[in-house]
Amino acid sequence: MERFVRTKTGSDGMAYQRKIGLKLALSATLQKRTFKLATEMTIAGKFDDVVFYLEDIKELWLIQTKHTQNPGELTSEMLFGDDKGDFALTKYLESYCKVQDDWPYEEKRKRFILSTNRKIHESLKGQISKDNNLDNLLSFDTCTEHFKLEPNTEQLNALSKKANQNFDTFCSKLKDNLQSSDLKNKCKFLLEHKTPLKQLFLKSEKQLNLKDEIPTQDFNLRTRKLFEYLKQNNCTTVFVDKKTLNDFFEGESRKQHIPPFVDETIFNNFINDLILSVSQPNDAEMSKILQKEMRVWMRNFIPPDDIGKLPSSVVIDSYKSIEEKFNAWDNVTQNADFLNLEGTQKWLDSIQIEINSLVNQLSKRSCSSLKEMQRYYINRRLSYSSKHSDSSTLKQIQFDDLKDHHFIDQLYDKLKDQKCFLLVAEPGMGKSTLWQYLAFEAQKKCPENFVFLFYMNNICANNQEIQTIEHALKIFDGHCFEESCKVFNNDANEIILFLDAFDETESNKIDMALKGIKVLMERQNIKILISSRKREQQKLEKLLKINAMSIILLNYDDQLNFLKKFWNIQDPISEDNKKRLNQVLDPFYKQSLSKSFVFLGIPLLLKMLAEIFSDSKKHCTISLSDIEKVSKNSLTVADIYDKFITKSLHLTYNKVNNKPSNTEIPRKIHGLITEWKIEHQLIALKEWLPLEICILLYGENYDSKVHKIIETIVDASEESLIIEVYDKYPRFIHQSYSEFLVADYLKEFVKRGDENGQKEIINIFHEQDVIRMFFFEMVNSEKNEKLLEFIRSIGEIAAFWACEINCKKIVEHLQQFYDYKTIRYDYYRDSLLHVAVRSNSYQTLEYLLSLSTNSNVIADESDSSTHQAAEKMLDVNVRNEYGQTPLHVAEGNDVEIFKLLISKGADIASTDKYENTILQNAAFFGAHEVIEYLIELKVDIDAKNSRGETALHLPAQLNKIETVKFLILKGANIESVDGDENTILHSAAFCGANEVLEYLIELKMDINAQNSRGQTALHLAAEASQFSLKINSEVDTIKLLISNGANIWQVDNTNNTIFHIAARHKLKKLLKYLIDQTVFDDRNPIHRAALHIATTALEAELESE
Repeated sequence: MERFVRTKTGSDGMAYQRKIGLKLALSATLQKRTFKLATEMTIAGKFDDVVFYLEDIKELWLIQTKHTQNPGELTSEMLFGDDKGDFALTKYLESYCKVQDDWPYEEKRKRFILSTNRKIHESLKGQISKDNNLDNLLSFDTCTEHFKLEPNTEQLNALSKKANQNFDTFCSKLKDNLQSSDLKNKCKFLLEHKTPLKQLFLKSEKQLNLKDEIPTQDFNLRTRKLFEYLKQNNCTTVFVDKKTLNDFFEGESRKQHIPPFVDETIFNNFINDLILSVSQPNDAEMSKILQKEMRVWMRNFIPPDDIGKLPSSVVIDSYKSIEEKFNAWDNVTQNADFLNLEGTQKWLDSIQIEINSLVNQLSKRSCSSLKEMQRYYINRRLSYSSKHSDSSTLKQIQFDDLKDHHFIDQLYDKLKDQKCFLLVAEPGMGKSTLWQYLAFEAQKKCPENFVFLFYMNNICANNQEIQTIEHALKIFDGHCFEESCKVFNNDANEIILFLDAFDETESNKIDMALKGIKVLMERQNIKILISSRKREQQKLEKLLKINAMSIILLNYDDQLNFLKKFWNIQDPISEDNKKRLNQVLDPFYKQSLSKSFVFLGIPLLLKMLAEIFSDSKKHCTISLSDIEKVSKNSLTVADIYDKFITKSLHLTYNKVNNKPSNTEIPRKIHGLITEWKIEHQLIALKEWLPLEICILLYGENYDSKVHKIIETIVDASEESLIIEVYDKYPRFIHQSYSEFLVADYLKEFVKRGDENGQKEIINIFHEQDVIRMFFFEMVNSEKNEKLLEFIRSIGEIAAFWACEINCKKIVEHLQQFYDYKTIRYDYYRDSLLHVAVRSNSYQTLEYLLSLSTNSNVIADESDSSTHQAAEKMLDVNVRNEYGQTPLHVAEGNDVEIFKLLISKGADIASTDKYENTILQNAAFFGAHEVIEYLIELKVDIDAKNSRGETALHLPAQLNKIETVKFLILKGANIESVDGDENTILHSAAFCGANEVLEYLIELKMDINAQNSRGQTALHLAAEASQFSLKINSEVDTIKLLISNGANIWQVDNTNNTIFHIAARHKLKKLLKYLIDQTVFDDRNPIHRAALHIATTALEAELESE
C-alpha cells in the first residue's frame, strides 16, 4: 500500500474534502498514530473522497463528503426513496460491493462513511441508532454525531430490490445479445465486457463455450450469479466471428465490472459497515478547527511565556502553510504516494523551524529557560500540609508528595474548586524552572484553557488606580499582546495564570502588584498560581487567604538521576560509575549541609557541581580524579559557588577571545579573571544594597564605576553561565549568584579590618538571610581572626545563625563568650539545641550535646566541682515558649536526630504546652520511620493531648491517609475519642479529609456516632462549610457522608439538623443541594420544618445577590 491511482473530478466539494483529509492527517500525526491517507482514490468508487487507514486499530475508513452551503436536514426519503440523489443508498451499495470484491490491499476492517453537514430529520428517528464506538479522530467538533442505519423491513426489501435492478438488466441484456442473430452487435457487446466475461468462457474453433463449472472460492458473488443465470438460460454456446474470438481473450475491456448482485448477507454487511456522520462543521468552521489544531500543536513546543507574545497571525500563517503543503500533495494525479505519519511530521517540522526563528527574536525571559534544562530536568514533588488550624484555610485540600505533572492533572479534578495556589521555597529549589514546567504541562494538558506565565521581576509601573482587569493587565504589558489581553476580558475563557518570583518584584512596585493580583482573583474564570521565596510567605498568605505549598527536596535517587542525565551517563549504569556518582554526593550528606543550607544545593547546587566537573567539550561523565577532589576536599556550598563562578568567567574569557571553551587560562590572565569577579561583585552590590552603603563599602566613585562596568558588559554582550543581558541590563541568571558575590565581597571587606561599615553589614545580615548564610559558611571555612572577631561583634544571635547552617567551628568559637544554657532565639524562645534540631545541623548538634546533661541527673551535693560543671551544661530536655523539647521540634525529618537526642538522655515521654507527645508530633508530620522507632521504644500510641486527641486524630484532620493507615496497622485505637467525644471520623469530616473519611467508612466506623454535643460527622461537616473559600466544594464531604448512610434528620443536643446549620450560616450551595436531593415527607413535622427553613434561607440568599 505505497501508491494509489487518483482520479481528479474537479468537484465543488474538493476544498472541503481536502480539509477533512488534512484534519485526519494532522490529528493522527499529533497523536503519533501510524496512518496512510489517499484522496480521490479511483478504486473506492463513491467513497473516494478520503480513504484513511489507521495501523493501530487495523481499520480503513472510506469517506464520501457531502457538504453544502445550505445544509438543511437529511431525510428518510433522501436515503431510501430517491435513486439518483446525493444520498441515494443504492449508489453507495454498488460502490460498497465493488470495493469489497476488488480491493487490492489487506486491512482488518472497512468502515464506509457518508459524511455531511446536514442534521438528522425527524423522519429518520427510529431508523437510526447512535454509534459511540468510533475512533475520536472522526469527531471533528462537539456537534458531530455518528449513526448506524436500522431500516424497517419494508425499506430493506425495497432497497434490496432496487440494488439488483442493474444486475438483472445486465443479465437480460447479455442473454439477448448472446442469443441474438445480430453478429455485429453481439460481438461488440462481448468485447465491451470481455474483462469480466472471459473468465466464464472457453475458446473453441468457431465459438465460445460456457465453462461447465467455476470454483466458488475463486469468483465473487455477482460472477457466480451471472454464471448460474447463463446456464439456466442455455447461453452455453456462443457463435462469434474469428476476429472477436481472438480479441476476446486478449487485453482488457473499457468496462471492467458487471453490476453487483446483493444477497441478504451482503446487504446486512453494508448496513452494518455504513456510518452516517452528520452535523459536521461547514467549510468556514472546518478552517477554524484546523487553526485550533495548529494552535494546540504549537502549545506543545512553545512555552506559555513565549506563546503569549506571539501575534495571532502566527497560527493563521502556520495553518495556511500546512494547507499549501497538503494541497500540493493532493494535486498529484494518477500514481500518487499515500500520505503518512512521516510525511505529515516533516511538514510540521519545517513549519516549527520557522516558528522557532520567530520565537528566538522575542525578548528574553528574566530567568533560565526550561528548554535549556529539559535534558536534565528531574520531576519535582509538591506538598501542602497546614501547620495551622486557621478557619480561613481549614478547607484547603492537603497533599503530600504530589508529583508535578499529577498536580496539573488534578487542577480541574480534585483541585477544581481552588482558585489560587501559592508556592514558597528558598533560593536554588528551582521555583522558576518548576513554574515553567507546570505552565507548559498545563498548556499541553488543558488545550481548551488559556495559560499565561508572567515574571514578577519584569512588571511595568502603573500609577493609575488599579480597579479593573485592564488596569491589572497594564502591569504585565511586557508579557502579552493586546490579543492576549482580550482573552482575560472574556468570561467564557478559562485561564490559568502563573506568576513567578513575587519576591523579586521591585520594592516600589509591590503594593501595585498586590492590588493587581487582588483584581485578577475576583474573576471567576482565572486560576492564579504564585511562586515566591519564603520571606514573602506571610504577606501572600494573608492576601490570598491560603496557606503555601512547598517543594519537596530531591532525594538521593533524584540527585543521582540528575547527575546521570547531566553527564549523559546511559543506562544500564556500570557499578564503577555508580560508585563515582555516590562519591560526589556523599560528602554533602555527611559533612557540609544542614537543613537550612540544603536548599542552596538542590537542585541548583547539583547543577553547579555538575558544571564544575564537566568536560565542557565532551559533556560526559566526570573522571575519578575529579571525584576525589570532591570527596577529599569536602567542598562546602560556598566552595561550589566560588568554583562555579570562576569556571563561568574562564569560559567567558575563552568565548570573548574566540578560543575553545576548554582552553586553559594563561597564568598571567588570572589577575584579569579576579578583576572580572570583583566587577560582578560590584553589580551584585547594586542589586542588593542601597547606594549609600555601596559607596561606604567601595568608595565615592562606586556609582560611576559600576555604570561603566554595566555599559561594557552590555556593549560586548559578555553573557555567561551566571549573567545575561536582559532588556539592555546585566541580570544574574539566578538570584543566589548575586547573593554569593555580595557575601564574598563583604567577607573581603571585613578581612581588611576597616571597622567603618561593619555596623551596616550587620544590619544587612538581619535583612538578607541568604547573604548572611553564605558569609557565615565562608567564615566557618577560613577561621580568619578578623572575621571571627566581627562575628563575635554581632552578638549572641550570631551563635543561632551559625547553628542554623551547621557552622560548627563558629559555634565552638562563640561558646567562650556566651552562656549557651540561657540564651534564647526568636518568638519561640528556642535554645541552641532547638535550633540545631530544627535545622538538622547534625555536626553542630553533636557538639552541643557534648556540652549537655540529662536534666533528670542530680549532681552530688558534696561535690562542688560537679555543681559548677552542671551549671554550664546544656539541658537536653530544655523547653521553649510552647513547652517543646528539642525532640518535639525535630518535625520528623531524620530518625538519626531522634536517636542522637535519646542517646544523650532526651525524655521520650515529655509533652509540650498542649500535652502533645513526641509520637503525636511525628504523626502530625507523617514521619513513619520515627513513629516506628518510637513504638519500638514502647511509647503509648494512644496517648492524648490537652484536647483529648490521640496521634490518630492529627493525620486524620490533615487527610494524611497513609499515616492514618500506618498508625492503625501499628495498633492505634480507631475508636478513640477526644475531649468532646469526637471520633476520628468526626475530625476527618470537620476538616474535609475525604480520603481518610472513605477509608474509615470502609472500616465500618459508625457514621452516625454523636459527640458530647450530640453532633454527628454530618453536623461537623456542615459547620465547617462556613469556613470554605470554595477551595474545596462545600458539599463534597456532605455528599460523601450522605451517600454512605449519614442520617440527615439527626438532631444535636439543641435540636439542630444539618438544614438548620446550612440556613444559619447561609450556605447557598449546601442549601440548594439539600433541597434538590432530599425526599421530604409532608406528614413529618421535622421534614416540614427543615424544608421551610432551607427554602426561606435560600430565597433570602438569592434575593441578596
